[in-house]
Amino acid sequence: VGMLVKGLGLRAPGTIHVPVGHAQKQQEGDDEDEDDDGVRCGACGRSEPDDKLLLCDGCDAAYHIHCLKPALSQVPKGDWFCHACEQQLQNSVMSSEEALRCLAAVLEQPRGRQLLHAHQHFKPLLQGLHHHAQHACQHLIRTLASAAAAPS
Repeated sequence: VGMLVKGLGLRAPGTIHVPVGHAQKQQEGDDEDEDDDGVRCGACGRSEPDDKLLLCDGCDAAYHIHCLKPALSQVPKGDWFCHACEQQLQNSVMSSEEALRCLAAVLEQPRGRQLLHAHQHFKPLLQGLHHHAQHACQHLIRTLASAAAAPS
C-alpha cells in the first residue's frame, strides 16, 4: 500500500531513522527481558519497554524509538517504515498509471478490498483515485475537442 500511496503522489518521503547499536544475542537462560511473542529491537536486542517498540509496516522489523538516529520522541501515528523499507520506498519508481493499475487489480479481489478498506490510507487513496480520474477525463475531453475542431 505504501508504494501505491507514493505512486499516486499521496506520501511525502519520510525521514530515514537508522538503528543505533547492535543487537546482542540473548544468552540462554537470561529471562530478564523475556516476552511471549519474541519481538525484540533490532538495535539493542531487548523487548522492553514494549510501548516504545516500533514495528515496520513494510517488513515487521522492530526498533525502540530511542534506538534510532535521529531518535523519535514518541511512537508515530500511522505507518512507520524502518530504514531499509523507507529507503526502498524512496528509491521505488512507480508512475501514477502503474499505481492505478495495481490499485484496480487489488480492488478486483474481495480480500484486496478488505485490506484497503481497513488501511489508514484508504480515504487518501480514494481521493487520489478521484483526482486521477478527473484529470484523465479532462485530458480526454481536451483531446476530443481538439479532434473535433481540427479541419477534416
